[in-house]
Amino acid sequence: MKLLVILLAIGMLAWLLLRSSFKPYPKTKNNKKHQDEIEEMCECACCGVYISQKEALMSDGYYFCSQECLKKRK
Repeated sequence: MKLLVILLAIGMLAWLLLRSSFKPYPKTKNNKKHQDEIEEMCECACCGVYISQKEALMSDGYYFCSQECLKKRK
């Protein structure tokens, strides 16, 4: 009986120590902020450079990185 109590105490102690290492990481609020900062990228139809859609020039359904590439394509 004494051995059973000792084994139970050791098991409880091991469980308490190990359960903290298996907890999932807490969700952070910064993740949502980071998602808002992600911009859609598109490829320049002339030179193949990737540029954010906000900065890209669009003509005839194609994206261009600069006026120079836009003129080359036409």
